[in-house]
Amino acid sequence: MKKVLLIEDDGVLGQRAENTITSLGFEPIRVIWLKDAEEMIKAGGYEVVVLDACLGGHEPNTLHLIPLIRATGFQGPIIANSNTHNEVLKKAGCTHVNEDMKPCLQDVFCEAGLI
Repeated sequence: MKKVLLIEDDGVLGQRAENTITSLGFEPIRVIWLKDAEEMIKAGGYEVVVLDACLGGHEPNTLHLIPLIRATGFQGPIIANSNTHNEVLKKAGCTHVNEDMKPCLQDVFCEAGLI
């Protein structure tokens, strides 16, 4: 089963994303802390990254993860999935955006050619 690295600290949004990812036939690997995200990125083994801009606050603090992801050789989609900072994530290198925090990531997965 293909794995999705889900970097999201919000309980409700994270659970909703996990449910959607599972229903699409992927295995979500969810992290809620920056340190854990950095470790999972280095470990690899995922096909897609779904990235929130802010972990543990309201200011973007995950932007440095995008070059870290690419430095591992990962060439897959990185999906911006933030309440208010998708444009910042897109400018930082995300390949796709989940506009308006759609409750279902299915449209974005289709757009990225994953399903």
